[in-house]
Amino acid sequence: MIFAFLNSNNCLFKCKSADVIEPLVAHGASLTCLDEQERSPLMYAAQRGNTPIIQALVMCGAQVL
Repeated sequence: MIFAFLNSNNCLFKCKSADVIEPLVAHGASLTCLDEQERSPLMYAAQRGNTPIIQALVMCGAQVL
């Protein structure tokens, strides 16, 4: 089962579990990069209404603009 997707820039997208965010960020996953549609991981989670992922991203330092 895939829990998260890191693109070629180590950008964290498509997380299925908030539990994997902190370890991935600790190992270099980026919270500030953008995907092809210029969305950050936080924007991606917000568009899907995924509150646990949003909370985990913010706790790991994702910037809310």
